[in-house]
Amino acid sequence: MQRYVASRLYLEMYYQAREAFVVGDDPATSFDSVGAVLLAHTHSRTDSAVELSSLTGLPVDFVIAVLRIADATNLWSSDRYPHLLDSLRKNPDDFDDVTDSLQSVQELFFNACSWEQIGSLKVLRNSMLIGGLRQWWVDVEN
Repeated sequence: MQRYVASRLYLEMYYQAREAFVVGDDPATSFDSVGAVLLAHTHSRTDSAVELSSLTGLPVDFVIAVLRIADATNLWSSDRYPHLLDSLRKNPDDFDDVTDSLQSVQELFFNACSWEQIGSLKVLRNSMLIGGLRQWWVDVEN
């Protein structure tokens, strides 16, 4: 429980300092939402999709899909993932460093995804935004 509270507070601070979504851009928002799940997973050290959904405000099915793709692509054992772990351990308040490490892992995640998986993530996100807000725009390009 203590770890959950610490992760919840950390994510709130992180997303107060960083944009949690890109208004009008569903692909970028999905990219950021995947990052939120990866960050919450790494910080909280939990594999519970329900707990990660609660931490991020994103749908459980979306979280499950992110975790399955990350597992299937061996993301946790990639050469980039240790940098994210180190950033969170050594400089958790250096949000620039954490963001750089997180985006590197996000890029690896999306490079491993098929177009079908990327489309599924958008559908599974169900217009939910980090923090549990509902998307209020329509992405006319996608």
